[in-house]
Amino acid sequence: MKEEIWPIITDYGEYTLDYFIDDEVISNLPVVGTGFKLIKVGKSISDRIFIEKMKKFIDNIDSNDSWHDKFSDEDECEKVSKKLVYIVHSSDNDEKMRIMAYIFNDYVKGKVDKEDFYLLLDIVMKSFFTYLKEFRNFAGKMITNNGKNYEKSYLEHMHNLGLFNYVGSTMTTIDKMGFYEPGATIIEINPSGTYLRDVLKDIYGRDKFNGQFNT
Repeated sequence: MKEEIWPIITDYGEYTLDYFIDDEVISNLPVVGTGFKLIKVGKSISDRIFIEKMKKFIDNIDSNDSWHDKFSDEDECEKVSKKLVYIVHSSDNDEKMRIMAYIFNDYVKGKVDKEDFYLLLDIVMKSFFTYLKEFRNFAGKMITNNGKNYEKSYLEHMHNLGLFNYVGSTMTTIDKMGFYEPGATIIEINPSGTYLRDVLKDIYGRDKFNGQFNT
């Protein structure tokens, strides 16, 4: 029955759903099955990489009764499935699958609404993973991006992703010795940033971070 309802491929490849889903409950969840119906996976390296990424995502999905209520509408189920397939395929790091699955679990539980769910998935997908993972250690709420506490490129990247809101900027100054201090952007962490920081802390824990990266 499962093979008929939830096929990942037909005649074009060598994998079945059972190849990478061990949990029978997970394999019968609506969004997972619908997403797999939309794709055909062959034997190329890129297809195998996609399967591994999808496996990473599915391995971190919770199975609970909320699924059936959340995705009882077939059209909505298909929209979410298409989005997940696109996001997983476009992601450049397997670890992002863990983060996306966490967000997805919160969406199923009603802790995250649909708009924020899509927004957060896009943020994770577009992020530079080294910066994203270290974001769990970001302390405080408002900060001036002058390079004194964190690398400017780090805060600029996180701001551009949509995790901070623009508050204002400092003025350019020149002291009595003629030292030039350029103006800097002042930003404040927003609800999306606060939520994602908490997710990252829950997944990876928190450690001491000096604001500098070795990349």
